[in-house]
Amino acid sequence: MKKHREPGLSRLRVEKDPILAEVWAVKDRLAARFGYDVELMLRDAQKRQHTSGRKVVSLTRRTPAPV
Repeated sequence: MKKHREPGLSRLRVEKDPILAEVWAVKDRLAARFGYDVELMLRDAQKRQHTSGRKVVSLTRRTPAPV
């Protein structure tokens, strides 16, 4: 299991900005929920994306049509 990094000096600078501090807090709560396992976080995001009913953009490569 990967160890979660400790907040450093850059984190202190971010906390001066309330919007960034909120984003980091949400990210930290989400990461903690999945034991800081990126693979589990990705699978959960994909599952929520699939069940949301919203249109999802595919970023697969396509050959441009000739001009």
